[in-house]
Formats: sequence, C-alpha cells, structure tokens
Amino acid sequence: MSNYRGQYGWAGVWLDPDLAIKFAIDYLGHIEDLKLIAIALENYYRDEFLINYNSKLGIDRLLKLGQTINLNKGFLGYEILGEDRGSFCSFICNHLETDLKQKLGIKLNQYGLIDCYNLAIKATDYINLPKTGAEPLLWQPWAIIELKI
Repeated sequence: MSNYRGQYGWAGVWLDPDLAIKFAIDYLGHIEDLKLIAIALENYYRDEFLINYNSKLGIDRLLKLGQTINLNKGFLGYEILGEDRGSFCSFICNHLETDLKQKLGIKLNQYGLIDCYNLAIKATDYINLPKTGAEPLLWQPWAIIELKI
C-alpha cells in the first residue's frame, strides 16, 4: 500500500481519481456494486471555498491543485453541500427539498440531485438566505460524478 502514501487526505479524499480507482480494484473489488464518487466545484465557488476553509488536509488541498474533471462521463447531478468542520451536510438533511420544489420549482432527479447548473445556483442562493433556516454553513453547488471502476 506504499504506492498510495500521500495520496489520501482527511475525510476520505483521494487526491488522484485514477489511484482511487486502482485502490478500489486492488483492495475493495470483493464489494458488490461498489461506487466511487467524485465531487467538483466551478472556479468561482472553489475560490470562495478556499477563502472560507483552509486546513490543507483534504478537499481544500485537492481544490488548490486546480484539477478538472469531465462532467460528460458519469455525471449524476448537482448537490448543494454545506461544509461543516471538514465534512459536508446535504440540503436534504435540512429538509429543503420540499422548499426547492414548492418555492423555486426545482425538481430532483432519480439520484436526488439537481440536473441543471443554473438551477443549482438558484437553489444555492436560496439555501444561503438566513430566512431559509438552513444550518449556518457555506452552501455551494457541487457536481457529483460517478467514477467508473
């Protein structure tokens, strides 16, 4: 496992998706229906995240590298996530999926995610309003991508 040294960060973050896939094949191949998920932010939100959260441990370390990911392969949708001391909360944990549907007309896809980036931004802006009642976190639209093993 020494091939993986330095490639893994806090909160289950692999710094290289190819190594994450190799690790999954080498050590987790016995797990049926195993899924690897990548998350990504658009540059504006990446910069906002790095201004507000800078631990050099996991996701922020990866965001600083400026890696890109192809959204045409394995894209599942957008999740509005709030950073909470090194881990994330979903807008669904705050029961905001009903508000998004009723107040903004945003429907979730079969994965419980938002299909369209513009709608994800609209949802993010709404969730960040104090009147929404969401936890006081940095809420941002993260692309969710399934990596093929």
